Amino acid sequence: MRPYAAAAIFALASVVVRGGADATDRLTRTLPLAEGTPIHLTATIANVNITGSTRSDVSVEIVRRAPSAADLARYPAAIEERSDGLHIDAAQQDEGRDANLKTEIAIAVPSTAVFQTVRVFEGRVSLTNLTRACDVELKRGPITAAGAFASRPTLAASTCAMRRSRRAA
Repeated sequence: MRPYAAAAIFALASVVVRGGADATDRLTRTLPLAEGTPIHLTATIANVNITGSTRSDVSVEIVRRAPSAADLARYPAAIEERSDGLHIDAAQQDEGRDANLKTEIAIAVPSTAVFQTVRVFEGRVSLTNLTRACDVELKRGPITAAGAFASRPTLAASTCAMRRSRRAA
């Protein structure tokens, strides 16, 4: 019996040291996107990748990670079509700033998509191949922009890097 007791104690110690298993939640939607429809994104702690291409729809994937399933309820994810545009939300409730509640957001859109507001408290925002103006505000972390912007994006962050890539002829 002792070998089983020792194994059980070791397994319990492993869980305590690691702090338990993380909870993960994934929300994915693909929607039609009419030309000129404003897109609004709000997130608290997030790494956001927005990529433009020749597609006509928008694909959004939100992956949330938290220490427990109960913690996921503290920042619900939503992708909603409203009268004023498409809203993507992964913000913590009550203006929370818990760094243990992390989000990865990947958005694939037409290169002409209009990002009216992108608001992230902490993390990273990467913009690639967008040709319209983007209003991005990131309180802590880098914003990177690559590709040929027809209109220079409005960017506000602690650090910002803009690169203009060459188009193939």
